[in-house]
Amino acid sequence: MNKVASKIELVFDLQGTRALDDETKQRLATLARNRIDSRGALHVISHKTRDRARNLDDAREKLRQLVLRALEPKTPRRPTRPSAASRRRRVEKKRRQGARKRDRQGDY
Repeated sequence: MNKVASKIELVFDLQGTRALDDETKQRLATLARNRIDSRGALHVISHKTRDRARNLDDAREKLRQLVLRALEPKTPRRPTRPSAASRRRRVEKKRRQGARKRDRQGDY
């Protein structure tokens, strides 16, 4: 961490921007939920280098990457079914486990 006053805090008004549609804003708010304050502003901080200009570029790049991720709609999960072979393996494993437990039962 640098010890000089070169830290950058980029503040992006997420609620007030008209550059993004509501769906994208919602995805961005979900992605960056820990960086949003009570007014709905997104805070991006950079203190990677000792140069203020490079930290500003880094913060802008971080914001750009977040927005790009938010622009991609999440693909819905397609439910799948277990294969016949995996069902057979599961039932066989249960049968073996049951037999193992049955074998432990002794006449004490």
